[in-house]
Amino acid sequence: MHVVTEVSPEGNPSSPREMLTVEEAADRLAVSRTKMFALIKEEVVPSVLVGRYRRVPADELTAYIGRLVAQAGEH
Repeated sequence: MHVVTEVSPEGNPSSPREMLTVEEAADRLAVSRTKMFALIKEEVVPSVLVGRYRRVPADELTAYIGRLVAQAGEH
């Protein structure tokens, strides 16, 4: 599994985040916020509520990317 290390504004590496905002998840996939919400609504990418905030587990995003790559290899 490939884990992206976050970098603080000062340029120092910090521990990787396990839960991403919808916007962060969309940024990692290079898709729009609207597309990310559609993937969540269609249950293509699982998400959870933390209080009233929607979060995407980083490992679920990694698994989704893996499925996309596997599907691309089938064609």
